[in-house]
Amino acid sequence: MIQLAARIVVSNLHKNTKKSFSETIKDMYSHISERSGKKAPLVGDDVYEIIMKHAPRLDSEIIYDRDFDYDYDVFLA
Repeated sequence: MIQLAARIVVSNLHKNTKKSFSETIKDMYSHISERSGKKAPLVGDDVYEIIMKHAPRLDSEIIYDRDFDYDYDVFLA
């Protein structure tokens, strides 16, 4: 039952993010607050710069399909 719940959570996360890690970070960095209508980045400038500098490498190393391989039983402890 826990594996099913974990797969549903991962699947929902995949639906709400892009396959590209760097593109997801760009979206987070460009986030606009619904309340104020102003830019409200969800990642810091320094983090954004490092990720963009290394975007090709990070995008090639992060394979989202592996998310289903994790054992989520550890969260029950």
